[in-house]
Amino acid sequence: MWQRVQSFFGVGEDWVRPLPERWLRTDLKIALGCFVVAVLLLQTISVVNMGQISQPLWLQLLFIAVPAVMLVGRRRFPVTGGLVAVLIMFGGSYWFPELGAFISTQVLVFFLVFSAFAWGRERGQLVGLVAFSGLCLLGWVAWVIAIASGTSQLAEAFDLAEGEELSFGRLVAFAFLNFAMNLIYFGGAIVLGTVTWRNAQKTAEIADYNALLEAHAQSQTRQAVTNERLRIARELHDVVAHHVSAIGVHAGAARRVMERSDSAASRETVASTLTQVEGSSRQAVTEMRSLLGALRDTSEVSIDHAPLQDFSDDGAGAVEAGADSDVSHRSPGAGPGLDRLEELAKSFSGDRPQVDLDVVEDPTLPRSAVPPAVSASLYRIAQESLSNVRTHSTASSARLTLRTGRATMAGTPEVPFAEVEVVDDGRPRHGTGGTGMGQLGMRERARSLGGVVEIGPRALGGYRVRVRLPLIRKES
Repeated sequence: MWQRVQSFFGVGEDWVRPLPERWLRTDLKIALGCFVVAVLLLQTISVVNMGQISQPLWLQLLFIAVPAVMLVGRRRFPVTGGLVAVLIMFGGSYWFPELGAFISTQVLVFFLVFSAFAWGRERGQLVGLVAFSGLCLLGWVAWVIAIASGTSQLAEAFDLAEGEELSFGRLVAFAFLNFAMNLIYFGGAIVLGTVTWRNAQKTAEIADYNALLEAHAQSQTRQAVTNERLRIARELHDVVAHHVSAIGVHAGAARRVMERSDSAASRETVASTLTQVEGSSRQAVTEMRSLLGALRDTSEVSIDHAPLQDFSDDGAGAVEAGADSDVSHRSPGAGPGLDRLEELAKSFSGDRPQVDLDVVEDPTLPRSAVPPAVSASLYRIAQESLSNVRTHSTASSARLTLRTGRATMAGTPEVPFAEVEVVDDGRPRHGTGGTGMGQLGMRERARSLGGVVEIGPRALGGYRVRVRLPLIRKES
């Protein structure tokens, strides 16, 4: 029971109701307005009921001014204001019954008690204020019944004839009525103030939660913009680096052939080389236009929910990349995929390195079933790896391998995957150090799709790049 009482009043809670802006100016206006209205009511009652209020005018004004002044600090010193209100109510009823029963005084006292529980910071003190008010209420009722003046008031209240005794039943009824009226009066102020405090607390919590959501949304937006910038940087790097490096190699070869000889065979070689330069430049322009078109696409990016067929062991079911998957199978701007690996390998024909393509597919996982995002990422990784071999390695040959199958990845249950591997037999070429952006782009692509990356020199010579991407992502 005691814990429920403490919980109701908020004892032990850290939240403090903040003061509103210009609270002092507002409360000054409220206090002044209440005082003026109370004085007008007091004077009106004095005129209508002349002789009914026996106290001097200065005492009447003082009795109204004290609670009105306490209204100024009702938010800053709420418990003090509530304590003064209780003392005015019960003390005034004892010494000045006429002033204690005055309606203006009762309204001011009610407002002060309400403010104590609506703005109190030390909630434990409010429980003490409730206990003090209860004791004062019981003492006041006992005084009304026990003291002779109280008995005379009872006689007038029940219109008893002179010498007629007051029955015990009437005495109990009068005591209960007074107790109930004061209980409703103070209890209403206490409950209403506490409910107001609770509502303010909930409103503040909702505001804090909304601010947190807004901050999180802004953070997510910034992260999305950053990720998109990185994606654009990767696409530009992969599109431009491969074709421009090929153009540079072919142009250099043509220049050397022209410098050495001017025979018909040399002209034919130069023409063939320039044809490759033309093809690479056209392909670069085509892919660049495709990328820019995807960037200008204002339609909502869709998520491919199509099931990856025949991924179940028995072939009867389908594994689906659901909406909760971290793999975004984006169709806009996906670019070339695994179906163009043969073209990629042939683009190096007659040039260094000579590229051999191996395809090792699980019969239930053909490359045509690989999601577009995974397919495009693996193609770009293979393209970047072969471009790095041509630019930064002395290798004369390289092997590009595509594999699909099932395996455990990062401790997860067995999942379908697709991977590309590029190995060469060369050594680093001096004077061709890059910025590392290409390998960084590979790692970012793999990380965004939940894959694993192995990049580095081989123990027996050469260099190796292997990237494995899951075709589905397990829900975390």
